Amino acid sequence: MNMGYLNTRRHTSNNLEYTKMVCPNYKGEKFYELAPAVSDANLVTASGIAPLEFAMEVKKKNRSICTRCFTFLV
Repeated sequence: MNMGYLNTRRHTSNNLEYTKMVCPNYKGEKFYELAPAVSDANLVTASGIAPLEFAMEVKKKNRSICTRCFTFLV
């Protein structure tokens, strides 16, 4: 189901062509970025092979997360 969340916000995914194929109403191609993880306001998206990058973007958004949990990433 395409609710339009990605139509007007910077985002990424596993593959742009696949996203367009499985979401025929997807209109956010101009906001798509070829990157492991992308954040835009309160939305964080990431490729399926970028869980650490996703976690770091979430951490940037939520400063209350314990920084010791992420020290191994730096």
